[in-house]
Amino acid sequence: MNNTKSINLNKQQLDAINHSEGPLLILSGAGTGKTTTLIEKIIHLIANKKIIPESILAITFTINSADNLREKLYQRIGDEGRNVCADTFHAFAHKIINENYKLCGYKKHPDLITDSEIYFLIKENFDSLDIKSELYNRFPIEAVKSMKLLFDKFRHNLINISEKTLINNPNLEQEYIDYPDYLKQLEDAINTYPLFQNWKKKTHKIDYGDMILLIWKLLESNIQFKRDIQEKYKYIFVDEFQDNNYALSQIIKIIGAPDMNITVVGDDDQSIYSFRGANINNINDFRETFINHPNYKEVTLYKNYRSTQHILDFSNQIISFNDNRIKT
Repeated sequence: MNNTKSINLNKQQLDAINHSEGPLLILSGAGTGKTTTLIEKIIHLIANKKIIPESILAITFTINSADNLREKLYQRIGDEGRNVCADTFHAFAHKIINENYKLCGYKKHPDLITDSEIYFLIKENFDSLDIKSELYNRFPIEAVKSMKLLFDKFRHNLINISEKTLINNPNLEQEYIDYPDYLKQLEDAINTYPLFQNWKKKTHKIDYGDMILLIWKLLESNIQFKRDIQEKYKYIFVDEFQDNNYALSQIIKIIGAPDMNITVVGDDDQSIYSFRGANINNINDFRETFINHPNYKEVTLYKNYRSTQHILDFSNQIISFNDNRIKT
């Protein structure tokens, strides 16, 4: 029985759903049926391709989206739908770390630290730091917030700060060259970062950035762990791919190897998580990485099921001024 025929789907949606093997990029704006397409593609794999639900990993960026995905799968195909791993990236990462905490260097399950606890931890140790920035010394509260943001960027972009190549980077923005204190702030963050990581580890604490970094390090350093997770998840779906950061994108590529049955859904006109390293170039990078793959495919969902044509025409005219949008 072909479950996808029970829903009224357009040609582009069917093209995406029936692309079972290999990397798939779905460009989809709000209201174009992307969630329906993802759900129907997962159902198609389970019902028609006989893929076991446990081998499917579906990543979303909000808890509500993950809950909605799980519930709709359950409504359509029952208990099999609940066997699909549908989670936010951080919930998925937290689960993996709890299962492998000893491999991560912890003696017990690490506890998640809140942002307010992070600020307190840095502030508590601030006076012991050799701070070079005049602004950091004058405004320690703001310095703590600034350092936290830089620490997140280090991890989101998988920057090896021990090499300290950031300060001597020839591509450093002009404002950092014009204002030497910015370089001192960067240097202070680089020097403080390993201390910050140790402060947390001593108390068995991790933050959201650690979750992603720990999985990356396990994938890079532990061959058996990498093989196990690659064997477990054969089909990967990532919603709101434009809101990925570099680290998440690299992790997805490693888990998806060697088959690369990776489906990503992105809207290049609305990246809302730039504060955590999200970058519209993720979509371009996916295309450049996989475009020569023999089974690579791109599908654009055009039909909008929410807005009137007048509103769509108006929004498309505004969006056309965005020079960074993907050309299709």
